[in-house]
Amino acid sequence: MRVFILVLTAVLVLTAVGLSVAACSGQASGTASPAPATVAPAPTTAAPTIAPTTAPTKAFASTPALPAPAALQGRWRAVIEPGVAILEFTATGYTQTWLGGGSGQIAVEEDEITFSGSRQCPGSGIYRWSIEGDKLHLEPVGTDPCPFRAEWARKGPYTRYD
Repeated sequence: MRVFILVLTAVLVLTAVGLSVAACSGQASGTASPAPATVAPAPTTAAPTIAPTTAPTKAFASTPALPAPAALQGRWRAVIEPGVAILEFTATGYTQTWLGGGSGQIAVEEDEITFSGSRQCPGSGIYRWSIEGDKLHLEPVGTDPCPFRAEWARKGPYTRYD
């Protein structure tokens, strides 16, 4: 048994040495030939022209890269039967407390706010927002695919509540 282990060890060592030599020489099993050398193209003096492949679009709501302005951030309150709704905005998120509440991401571009990423609501809802004094108004832009979000968003106005 001892002899078998010694022979097996010797075979493994010789195999490892053979593979190491082949790897260092750039050949595996003696069948591959070295790769041909490639030459980089000569630099040109003209700057390359890069054309967009698609027209620019608004930022996707799933990637809220457009933070809410300071005037919109904070807490807002509205009386919506059967209770009170608190709507809180951070730079890139929102939380609302009406009928069990919910939260998600926002992206704000000029006077439009896009709500997305909520477990309670599918898709994104876009609203036009404005602040008059201490009142926040939200008006839908198109149809919101989430009736719950559409309900609490249009039931304002919301009053600043800090």
